[in-house]
Amino acid sequence: MVKKRMPWQWNGRAKSPVKNFTRTTKYESYVASFPPGAKHLRHQHPASFGYWLSGGKVEALNASGTRQVETVTDAATLSPAIPWHEVTNIGDTTLRYLVYLVVEMKYKQ
Repeated sequence: MVKKRMPWQWNGRAKSPVKNFTRTTKYESYVASFPPGAKHLRHQHPASFGYWLSGGKVEALNASGTRQVETVTDAATLSPAIPWHEVTNIGDTTLRYLVYLVVEMKYKQ
């Protein structure tokens, strides 16, 4: 298992919200927690599956602009590869989610 720092900021200081990080040549998975006001700084990632362990209100910034989203506890998301985005917890609850990133996928024929 390899620990990796994810880019984020809370109260002006860089920290890692990541727990239970696992990386192989095929996938990465982790649980991340973001208290109110925390910002997941601009980053990119491959296609991913996410599961909100505890939801709340976020502001998401990407090439299309800024939008606010209310995430729901116990909800799953499937996301294509993201060239870049930045997410801020603008709610009053701590957000927790499980992420599973597909690093490499090969199909046997």
